[in-house]
Amino acid sequence: MPISLSVFGGDFIEKQNLHTIDQLQRLAPSLMVIGNNPRNMNINIRGLGTNIGMTSDGLDNGVGVYIDDVYYARTGQAMFDLVDLERIEVLRGPQGTLFGKNTTGGAISVYTRKPDFTPELKIDTSVANYGYYQVRASANAPLIDDRLAARVSAAKTTHDGYVKNAFLDNKKINDYDNFSVRGQVLAKIGDDTTLHLSADYGEQEENGFAPVPVSLVSQYLPDGSVRPNSYLDRVSRFPGYTQPNFDPFKRKAYLNTLAQVKMTEGGGSVRLETPIGSNTLTSITAYRFWDWDPRNDGDTVTLDVMTAAQAVSEQRQFTQEIRLASPGDETIDYVVGVFYLDQRLDSDSITAYGPDAPTFLLGTTADPVVENLRQIALNGYALTSESELDLKSYAAFGQATWNISDALSLTGGLRYTDEKKRGTFDQIVAAGSDISGLGRDDQDFVLALRSSFGGANAYPASTDENEISGSLNLSYKITDDALVYATYARGFKSGGITLTNIGPQVPKVIDPESIDHFEIGLKFSAPSRLWSLNTAVFRTTVNDYQATLFDLDRITTYVSNAGKVRSQGIEVEGTFSPLDGLSTYASVTYLDAEYSSFKNAPCAIEYFPRQSCDLSGEQLSGTPEWAVSTGAEYRHNVGDSSELYVGIDYSYRSEIFTLANNAPSSLVAGYGLVNARLGVLFGDNLELSLWSKNLLDKEYLSSVVAGGFNTGLTSGFPGEPRTIGLSARWSYN
Repeated sequence: MPISLSVFGGDFIEKQNLHTIDQLQRLAPSLMVIGNNPRNMNINIRGLGTNIGMTSDGLDNGVGVYIDDVYYARTGQAMFDLVDLERIEVLRGPQGTLFGKNTTGGAISVYTRKPDFTPELKIDTSVANYGYYQVRASANAPLIDDRLAARVSAAKTTHDGYVKNAFLDNKKINDYDNFSVRGQVLAKIGDDTTLHLSADYGEQEENGFAPVPVSLVSQYLPDGSVRPNSYLDRVSRFPGYTQPNFDPFKRKAYLNTLAQVKMTEGGGSVRLETPIGSNTLTSITAYRFWDWDPRNDGDTVTLDVMTAAQAVSEQRQFTQEIRLASPGDETIDYVVGVFYLDQRLDSDSITAYGPDAPTFLLGTTADPVVENLRQIALNGYALTSESELDLKSYAAFGQATWNISDALSLTGGLRYTDEKKRGTFDQIVAAGSDISGLGRDDQDFVLALRSSFGGANAYPASTDENEISGSLNLSYKITDDALVYATYARGFKSGGITLTNIGPQVPKVIDPESIDHFEIGLKFSAPSRLWSLNTAVFRTTVNDYQATLFDLDRITTYVSNAGKVRSQGIEVEGTFSPLDGLSTYASVTYLDAEYSSFKNAPCAIEYFPRQSCDLSGEQLSGTPEWAVSTGAEYRHNVGDSSELYVGIDYSYRSEIFTLANNAPSSLVAGYGLVNARLGVLFGDNLELSLWSKNLLDKEYLSSVVAGGFNTGLTSGFPGEPRTIGLSARWSYN
């Protein structure tokens, strides 16, 4: 196909022991999935999609995720185990003229295996160190001749945490428990019409989800002056306070409250395909829900500074897509369609302060009256907020290919998008000590102090925009096995709104993004299939780049236009099979992504006294300059019906900043990981394998986050240590 597209088959994915979207980046170097929890996962392709940081309810995703052609509006919806896969496609660059929602960075399309009319049963079990076990099963059955079939698949995955809580008896935390189930029915109506019904449900729990201390920023840059009221200053006010170990690979967290996350999602879809003349009409109707319920230790210290700091979210969405496609292989091939998304996202937040808040946040005085008033002001002070987002997106799209000759084709696509966002934010004071018995001056002191940590705040925000986007592609077949192409695409992402406790100086609504994308590429496959090679050179510019930024003073996020961003580079991927039984693959991406213009960026904690910093010309956060994925597998027949195989895979990413303001303390060093597997197939029905993830036990950080209250403490999430496991796969068909 004359587009930047990587396809990974279900069998290959199973061999790699990949079961979630974030693990897919080991195979697709242009793909980055980074975050500190499933709600705040950021998916980028070629550095574009969503900026690093906390996910904002009022921003759309720049990389769309689809499962069986159903669009998932929130990233957290897709962070469950994927079950019974047929294939995964990673499309790079702006999308939207062929299907679904308009996206600016690309799309990830996951396809599960569909019901058919052959009986089948598969069971896959795995055990490994760190208390890991997994059971995956699928069953397919014809119900009525060649007219009705059903398929059911399910997965259960559990492992202990890789981190211990040093404060609570070294209890293991950051564990994982996931359950997913999907049921499908396929009905053939007449000779050419099919009806596909699908329903799924997933639930996931993690206990003690928390980062570990990484470093302290105790001085300001560039002059090295001492940071006042830093982390060490604050904890020194508490005699006997145990200082944390700042070696993240000791895997020690320090929590006096056990953090928890519970996430559920599910939904159903109806897909109808029927002929209209020589064309095919496809209708996909879907409803989905996603619930997020966390409990956080928001102060990142073993003190009762904050007794609550979390947001519970409930998301509901309805999508309808209708496409009409020509039969193909005509002089002009085309697809036209319409798309509708109706999304509602409600979030309820609470922030509450405890008895240690006055001393930790404000310091101490020699005046017992002031100390008492500070306790009255903050101890037990709580704020609750509600935010609501309603999004309605309407679109009409179409793409046509003019096959000028057997070798030359011209493809053009257009999309008209109309999107409306309506949001409200409402924060109230929910609790606080009674101050009616205080004198007027003391009451004013308490109220002023409380107000500095947040008070009543309410506002509406909305956007209403429409835009035409599109693409133009020219491709030429040099031979039957070699194709070159050139593409221009114009992308669009609607404006965003902030739905958090922002100050009056922060805009509530930001402008839409516009994207200009240029790419040339070559796809080649040797006639003997001995080797293949795909390469692409691209340049993408984003005007009014949308970013979620963090206000350290208010401990909240807000959305902003960060000026202009440019991403350019080259991708090379290929396969090589020099011997019978031996197959190899390799993918390399060089990415030069930068903030072309970002003059009013919030400063990193290293520069915090400054009100704003200029990041123009600096590396775009979350984007490695180099990313590599490569591997090999050798298979050899043993006897008449058995086969032995051995495989090894390597992935590498160079250093990245994991905070949007490129804080030096958020720089995560580059790292490479090795995975390996050894197995044997007994006929067509039984497979046993020994495998390892992170075989060399590489110590690395997946991301770094800044501590609250501008203390200079940075924390991070160490990557998974070496895991060694055994798997058994049995099938009947």
